[in-house]
Amino acid sequence: MKVIGHLGFRSGSKGLKGKNIKLLNGKPLFLWTLEQLLRLEYISGVIVSTDNADAYKTSVDLGALDIGIRSKDLSGDNIAKLDVWKDSARRYLDLGYDFDAMLDLDCTSPLRTEEDISGVLEKFIATQSEISLAITQARKNPYFNLLEESADGFLKISKGDGHVFARQSAPDVYEHVSSIYVISKDFLLNGERLYDARMTGYEIPYERSFDIDSDTDWQIINMLFNRK
Repeated sequence: MKVIGHLGFRSGSKGLKGKNIKLLNGKPLFLWTLEQLLRLEYISGVIVSTDNADAYKTSVDLGALDIGIRSKDLSGDNIAKLDVWKDSARRYLDLGYDFDAMLDLDCTSPLRTEEDISGVLEKFIATQSEISLAITQARKNPYFNLLEESADGFLKISKGDGHVFARQSAPDVYEHVSSIYVISKDFLLNGERLYDARMTGYEIPYERSFDIDSDTDWQIINMLFNRK
């Protein structure tokens, strides 16, 4: 199986300004993930999608293939991850290369390990999924302690009949961890929405599931990163 490595990030960020190039232990955040991708021996190459010219040049200088800077149309706040993947896949194919699957790592999850990455990839291969991704046990459960407002304005349990009185008795639910994805070429070319895919998950520990979207997240990641 030919697997292409992918890293996508943009300059803007509402939650934490400039987070993707912010220094973590003296190194820009995106660089931790890029170097992790470049170390993986089972991928056939690495591509980077970003609108940051300096970060893009650094990526190519370190060994990423030159697919060009991301367009402004794909650099806004509301752009779907799948649209970025599709654009990168088409650019890669236009260079004359081919692949069977894309391995995407998110640079806001620097606590991820290479064991986590290979676990998601192995799950993808074993299940013949269209997408496999990292998941972790959810801290809140819609059958037990997640609420939503009903039409009459009162709170009710989000899922089920409200007769689950202990979290241990509730069905397992998982958080989608924005860290690791493996996506089939066919879905990249033909899929329309992420959750339309035949999807499987590989469970990673909660302490490696954190991603950065705020200053508080940044402080937590720094503490855990230094401990690791």
